[in-house]
Amino acid sequence: VIVGGVFWFYFIFVLLAARSRAFLLAQGDDRRYLIIVGGIFGLACTIMTYWLTVPPLLTYWLFLASPWTVLARDLFLYHKVPGLALEEWLAVVAMVWALARVAYIGAIAQLGRLIARQHMEDTLREALAHPFRAELEQGFGQGLGQGIACMASLTSPAPPTGETSSDADLEYGT
Repeated sequence: VIVGGVFWFYFIFVLLAARSRAFLLAQGDDRRYLIIVGGIFGLACTIMTYWLTVPPLLTYWLFLASPWTVLARDLFLYHKVPGLALEEWLAVVAMVWALARVAYIGAIAQLGRLIARQHMEDTLREALAHPFRAELEQGFGQGLGQGIACMASLTSPAPPTGETSSDADLEYGT
């Protein structure tokens, strides 16, 4: 009954979505994509509803919920120590441990984000407080028109004829 209810609810939802403006304005490939994704999602919802409501799984859900109902009833209504079996106590301990792990992982992830944000803000403050200013040497950029001649002198093994090595270095600015 539940599975059929989910299937028909989803089927009606898909029919309404197919009449929507976004679906009607979609072109051929986009429309096929929407139909395929909608069909897969509908089947997945129906299958998950079936899997979560089969009798063995319902027994498992009942097993997980029963210790909590006994704990709540005995502690809050009767103010006595709960009378749970050993496996129920173990299930309670395992569930509390799992919830504590999830909370710890979430807290560590949040703390990591906060630390990274603080480090980024500190780095930004440091960069704004001490901006980088390039200090160029004297004569930087002079003689740019002689760049080709400088490159030629760097690649040639000997200075031009009639000049010594020191004269060539002075002439080409090296």
